[in-house]
Amino acid sequence: MRLTLALLAVITLTIGTETISAEPASISSKTPIRLAHSIGDTLGDTNDKRFLRSQADDNKVENGDDDEERISATKLSNLIAGRTSTQFQKWKKIGYSVDEIEGKLWKHYEAGTLTKAELSDILRWYRDAL
Repeated sequence: MRLTLALLAVITLTIGTETISAEPASISSKTPIRLAHSIGDTLGDTNDKRFLRSQADDNKVENGDDDEERISATKLSNLIAGRTSTQFQKWKKIGYSVDEIEGKLWKHYEAGTLTKAELSDILRWYRDAL
């Protein structure tokens, strides 16, 4: 047991001891100067914004409609409680079919936040509202 531990310690020390230089990296004198541009020059002028975020659409306005494919927990609890008119109107305006709504709610059923009876009730209410 002690031999195994000592062997493991020796292997760890030999693998983990790398020399680290505190000097900053320098460009080799053999590197052509045209290849040694900074990253900021190659990305172009992004008006001092971070490059990854420069493509964000600033014209978006969040209105709370959740036009995405997700149903929030509060909307789900409102549907279970029977407060469905505003959500059903939004779904009708978007043009969701009963099958599409079932697909969205099925994820909540699989997660355990919605029972089979609640799922069928909501689908029946939406079918009646159409």
